[in-house]
Amino acid sequence: MIKELHMEYTEFLRQMERILEMEENNLNGTEALRDLPGWDSLAVLGLQAWVDATFQTRLDVLALASATTLEDVWRLIAK
Repeated sequence: MIKELHMEYTEFLRQMERILEMEENNLNGTEALRDLPGWDSLAVLGLQAWVDATFQTRLDVLALASATTLEDVWRLIAK
C-alpha cells in the first residue's frame, strides 16, 4: 500500500504519456487501455518500474490485468 501519494492525477497522465511515447496532453484518463497505442507488455513493465521507483511499492499485476481504463490504473496506484 502507498503510504504517501505526492502526485496529482494530471501528473500521472503525463507520466503515462511518456511511458506510451505519446505527445503531452493527449490523455484524459477515460481511455480504454486496449485502445491506447503502445499499451503492450513493455508499457506494463514501464508502468511497474515507474510505480516501484516513485512510490517504493509494487503494482498488483492481477489487479492491473482487470483495469480497463487509465482511471482504473490510477485507483490501483492511489489506494
